[in-house]
Parts: sequence; C-alpha cells; structure tokens
Amino acid sequence: MGVKIPQSYGGISHPFDLAIHPAKAVAKILQNDFEDYLNPDFTEFNKERGYFINTKYGVRFSHDRNTSFEELSQRYSRRINNFHHDIKHNPVIFIVHNNRCFRNLATTIKEKFPEVEFKMIFVNTSRSKHNFQGSKFSISEQIEYIQVPYPYEGYIWHEPKHYASEGGIKFESQVIKWIKEAMLDFLK
Repeated sequence: MGVKIPQSYGGISHPFDLAIHPAKAVAKILQNDFEDYLNPDFTEFNKERGYFINTKYGVRFSHDRNTSFEELSQRYSRRINNFHHDIKHNPVIFIVHNNRCFRNLATTIKEKFPEVEFKMIFVNTSRSKHNFQGSKFSISEQIEYIQVPYPYEGYIWHEPKHYASEGGIKFESQVIKWIKEAMLDFLK
C-alpha cells in the first residue's frame, strides 16, 4: 500500500527515510551537507530506547535499534551517498510528515540544489478534529500540501489495532491515494 519500493525489490534508502528528523533540522542538515550528522562527538546511545541520537540536530535513529555506532555510520554513509547520487541524476520527491517549516525546507532545497527538479509533498495529520475528507492543494508548482486528520482520538499510526481498523484503513488509504496522485502528476 505504501509508496516506497522495498529493498527486496531493488529500492534503496536515503538518510531521511528511516530516522526521525525534527522539521528544522532537515534544512540545516542539507545546508551543512550532512556535516556532523555521523560525528561521534554529537552522537549518544539512548540505552532506554536502544538507539542512537544525534545531539546537534536532534535526529533519532529509531529504526536502527541495538546497532553499534560503526554499523550505524556505515549504513547512513551509504544512504547519504544514495541521496547525493539521486539528487544529481533523478527528479526528486520529498514526502514530509509535518505541518511546520515546509517553506524553509523548500527554500533550502532550491538554494542548495538549484538544478534539481523536485516536488515536496507535505502531509499534515493534525490531531485536531476536522472533516475526515481532509484537503489537498498546491502551494506552488513544487509544493503540494495534504491535510488528513487522524481518524479518531488516540490513533497510533504504527499499531495494527489502529491502522487495520475501519477508520485506520480509510485514513491510510486517503493519505496514500493523494501522495500517489501528486507523485504521478509530477512524474508525467
């Protein structure tokens, strides 16, 4: 149902795919060309959660639990190389789950990579009560904004009892449908 090609089918990962990045940090990381992203002086292991945190940017490597720093560094070095390769050779679609800082990030990408053809899709899943239909609109040629509120109070997107519920399926299907529409429109 997702939009990313799984690794088993040849899909590759990038540094922003499988870690939690604070909204403002992504623009700073790109501006700094990943400087200190994997610097051990700015990385600590959170024993309680079982993953590393970059203290300079606030990045939580939450999908890389109980790995050594060396393993983490090798994995993310490959992902950074993938990012640099793809941003130079392919049209790029950024899908950002956040409702803040999107204009700053778009400006950073335009300035840092002026030759890159890109589209940014911002997905806001605000917990506030809105009409479930949500909304989708273009802010600019490069920015698409999708607002789809969680289907009910206490919805946790990664727990099967929520995403497999009737409301969860409707919610997830709407998000994926609008993301795919934006992607296909961009890739025409």
